[in-house]
Amino acid sequence: MVTVDSRLKWNDTGTDLIQGKQYRYRATGSWQDWYIVCDANGYSRWMLWLFGWMRRVPVAHWFQLIGVVDKAMSHPIRMGIEGTFTAPASGRLWVFANDAAFAYGNNTGTIELQVWPD
Repeated sequence: MVTVDSRLKWNDTGTDLIQGKQYRYRATGSWQDWYIVCDANGYSRWMLWLFGWMRRVPVAHWFQLIGVVDKAMSHPIRMGIEGTFTAPASGRLWVFANDAAFAYGNNTGTIELQVWPD
């Protein structure tokens, strides 16, 4: 289990992935974007739709848990509280709360994440 800090742009999971292999994950807890509390599924607000392009992964929710291999943003893994994914490449899994790159300073809270081979 690894603690994912919402204030960090990169959280090292300590998990090395193998391309094409399937993995399971579970994320528990909550974190907070300024005053909005959510879980690893993140949140959406109609009043923020104009700013969606500012998220590091624009197609994912604000504060959704995102995984990438070796910090490469080319194939982000949209995670949440529980599920599976197939590793898009081999390498180290890094995760973060999906926020605007300049806005991590007002984030608080952590999520506990478990990742294991399926």
